[in-house]
Amino acid sequence: MGRIPAGVVCTGGQRIRVGACSIDLRPVTNHEFAIFLSSTGHETPPWMHQSGFDGHNQPVVGVTYEEACAYADWAGKRLPTEFEWLRAARGDQEWNHPWGDAPCDVGRCDYAAARRGYPDAVEPLRRPMGRGPFGHHDLLGSVWEWCDGSVLRGGFFGSNSPDLTTRLEERPLRRSSGYGFRCAR
Repeated sequence: MGRIPAGVVCTGGQRIRVGACSIDLRPVTNHEFAIFLSSTGHETPPWMHQSGFDGHNQPVVGVTYEEACAYADWAGKRLPTEFEWLRAARGDQEWNHPWGDAPCDVGRCDYAAARRGYPDAVEPLRRPMGRGPFGHHDLLGSVWEWCDGSVLRGGFFGSNSPDLTTRLEERPLRRSSGYGFRCAR
């Protein structure tokens, strides 16, 4: 987990005060979720063992909001609030990307335009230029991440031009091969 100091999140012209917290440095992986499954007997997400989604250190996908909450509780954590997640991604700035205003590229995030020229996606944590201001990896592209309140942030590997202004509100039982999560404390 990486520490996020208390501060302000700038979003949509608003300045929102966020308390200090810790957030996982990367999304929860298939390996970590498999340990949870074997300990609790929860249902295996449908894409977890499909080719292209089954890498040991790849983010787990196809997890519902309720399953993400159950994992977080089991791990002694919780899902981040939307503003905590944005603070990890932006710090005190109102950037469109965690690394600033430079455009997306394969060295910064996993997204559709990068995959067109690179059929083998770069492994998670191998994009140091894409880290957020507090050292968090893969906040943009990779997977949409569940936040508290059934909100998703970050875009996913299929997004053509992911940025930090886009958010989804989704039903808690909705599954998608682009939905994952990270935890907070």
